[in-house]
Amino acid sequence: MKAIDRWREGNKGTDEIPSSEEVAEHLFEDLGMDLPLMGNRGMVFFKPTMKFIKWIRDYADDRMIIEVGCGTGLVLRMLQSIGYTHLMGMDPAFDYMAEHLQALEAGRNPLQILPYSIERGAKMLSDIFKPKPAQPGYAEWTQKGALLLCCRPCHSGFLEQAIDAVCSGTEVMYITKPSVLEDYQDLGKYQPLAQLTPHEGESADGEVVMTFHKPEQL
Repeated sequence: MKAIDRWREGNKGTDEIPSSEEVAEHLFEDLGMDLPLMGNRGMVFFKPTMKFIKWIRDYADDRMIIEVGCGTGLVLRMLQSIGYTHLMGMDPAFDYMAEHLQALEAGRNPLQILPYSIERGAKMLSDIFKPKPAQPGYAEWTQKGALLLCCRPCHSGFLEQAIDAVCSGTEVMYITKPSVLEDYQDLGKYQPLAQLTPHEGESADGEVVMTFHKPEQL
């Protein structure tokens, strides 16, 4: 029985959900990682089930997934744990050295998460999201472009800046609480384009998935 299932077994009959720290502890125990070695510990806002994570994997369909505002890297690490390899993250608060030390200790590949703000990483985002030509030297998956992912972002406007940076045609997946759609405009001028997308799996706060493709002009 997985650690998170053991937590649920001991908390049957209550409306309680795991704390951010408990979510991280159970996940890393299941993945054979030593949580105290982690330098990237912080608040975890999006707490999905593995079924939700597998749905994201299947939706991405072998495209590169780039998560902006990825925080501790929990979602990317969950995707990595089920074999998805085309992953990258960006968060200015991420401790890149701690991630490499943790990966070395756990015997896994480190996540490629850049400790960049959107302003600093804008040129890189622009280059990454351009589909590569079908020719020797480029892996087949690079021809599919990439999926820009953002889960429960802080409401600072950085997501709109990230979308500004990527090329037209890029698909954006924005995961948030239903109440946030009414109270905030995380997508800025792109908010009217976002469509509610049915998904599989659950999450602690009942998050919804919104998707759209960046238009050539707005």
